[in-house]
Amino acid sequence: MDATLYSEIRDDRKTLMQAIILAVFTSLFTGIGSSGGYTEKIPSLSLLAFMGWISWVLLIYIADRKCPPKPDLKTDLSTIFRVMGFAFLPGLFKALAFLPAFSYIILFGTTIWIIAGSVIATQQVFHYRSMRRIILTNLVGWMCYQWILSQA
Repeated sequence: MDATLYSEIRDDRKTLMQAIILAVFTSLFTGIGSSGGYTEKIPSLSLLAFMGWISWVLLIYIADRKCPPKPDLKTDLSTIFRVMGFAFLPGLFKALAFLPAFSYIILFGTTIWIIAGSVIATQQVFHYRSMRRIILTNLVGWMCYQWILSQA
């Protein structure tokens, strides 16, 4: 959750593929952790987690760039994909949520970590915007993510 790391990712266009790979692995690990031990649920949960991540990124892009339009904003969609891919890195720990004794603690902890990371990442992209709006946008993105994940 280092702001300078997100600044570097924001400025380095070569990290897009790394961010997408991280999002894919995080989605896979979310599927494993959310499956409750039912291995047949892992593919669908993983796909839904990835779709939820994409939805979260698109929601941030639309809310912070298009509503209302900001002609002076130079951020593109790939920048948001890059920083949000790295913001979801703590989701790798969700694979441990299949352990019944720790599942709620792990899911709650990683969720808070991901939301905090996404707020910091988004703030680095839209550095001149209201922090209240950034937090609100990320919370709505998280709710959208959770709703998509609950469709399994």
